[in-house]
Amino acid sequence: MIILKQDHVKKILQHARSEAPKESCGILVGEWGDVKIVKEVHLCTNVDAYPIARYTIDPKEILKIMDHANEKALEIVGFFHSHPSGGSYPSIIDSERASWSGASYIIISVPSGTISSWIWDERKGKFIEEELKVT
Repeated sequence: MIILKQDHVKKILQHARSEAPKESCGILVGEWGDVKIVKEVHLCTNVDAYPIARYTIDPKEILKIMDHANEKALEIVGFFHSHPSGGSYPSIIDSERASWSGASYIIISVPSGTISSWIWDERKGKFIEEELKVT
């Protein structure tokens, strides 16, 4: 399970709408235990060569956010990205590019405003939906 605040969801949705028709993306920082608790949402720049259908977070941004998280005794618990014209479920491209086993991948559908969370299971080579709780 992953827990986000309503303000986090609002921030992610606003970013997704402002970046459309490109995919928006970002990093979720918080506490990773039996339950992942998101403390911070970091909006990132999509630097992918084809941002309409894919996202790539600049590695420099990832390192900067990792350093920030370490300073606060937090961890990267996951990522988020939008689907500007699709649903809130992983695409084939998402599955081909996932790399952080156990991390949460939150996907937001811009057309419907729905949001879901998925865990990348490296051993099974697929995403597994996880419970997402908004407080």
